[in-house]
Amino acid sequence: DGHRIAFAILSQNADLWRLPVAPDSGTPTGPPEPVIATTREESRGAWSPDGRRIAFNSDRRGEMNLWLHSLDDGVTQQLTSGPGGDYQARWSPDGRTLAFFSSRSGNIDIWTVDVETGQLQQRTSSPALDVNPFYSPDGTRIAFESDRSGRKEAWVMEADGSNPRQLTTDGASDHYL
Repeated sequence: DGHRIAFAILSQNADLWRLPVAPDSGTPTGPPEPVIATTREESRGAWSPDGRRIAFNSDRRGEMNLWLHSLDDGVTQQLTSGPGGDYQARWSPDGRTLAFFSSRSGNIDIWTVDVETGQLQQRTSSPALDVNPFYSPDGTRIAFESDRSGRKEAWVMEADGSNPRQLTTDGASDHYL
């Protein structure tokens, strides 16, 4: 009669695992091991430069936020909080900062968070979709994808968000840079 609608919701449960491998060949040296496993989504893990922590996004408290897991003591702590969804944390080479994308400002932009203080900084504020950040090896720039020129392309900016510039013009869209 037009008063009801039926729909399905896909529930996803993602965990983070590690696989021991031989450094010289990359072949597995043992079975996969669970690192973080809950009944919620734990995904997009990123190893810290020193290999002692994993940053990941999780919805274990409702909203998708960034979390840190210490491999030294097994402690997991929430790093960001609030609505909008925080995704795909990537470590700066010095291990002090994470770059990520979020819609916490009402638009999907690139943000950074200080790992020790939790201080957030918005790095892009274009009305475009800015996603998938990745630090340069020296930590001075952040590469990301943006559709600000009409379709998703590779962009780069200084780590403080200044001087954004487009690198590709051929639709260099992918899930990660």
